[in-house]
Amino acid sequence: MYRSIVNFLRRLFSPEMLLAMSLVTLALQLLPGLWQRVCLAMDVTQWSRTTWFVVNIAAVIALVAVRFSGNVYRALAAAIPRRKARLAYPDEGAHASDYQERYQRDKEWRDRAKRRRPFQ
Repeated sequence: MYRSIVNFLRRLFSPEMLLAMSLVTLALQLLPGLWQRVCLAMDVTQWSRTTWFVVNIAAVIALVAVRFSGNVYRALAAAIPRRKARLAYPDEGAHASDYQERYQRDKEWRDRAKRRRPFQ
């Protein structure tokens, strides 16, 4: 339980979040009119029905997007084929020995890369 709380606080107060919060605080202090407009925008008692409707629809869309973002990412990753490395193929003006040398070099590099993969 303690570790989960500590991990949550570390993520909440990461350097990026602290920087973002400090920039927002600085902007609100330097521009007092902006602060007043933010307070008025957050006053939900003054919102019209259209504003309520738009904000609720946006919240539902955001929740659905967060819920299904992993599934969409996996589906797109599966649909888009990965590019394979170009191998050395003989051209019209190349000699067969050059092709064999390049092919052998590529094979050695592929074998070396396979040996370096830690989790396979």
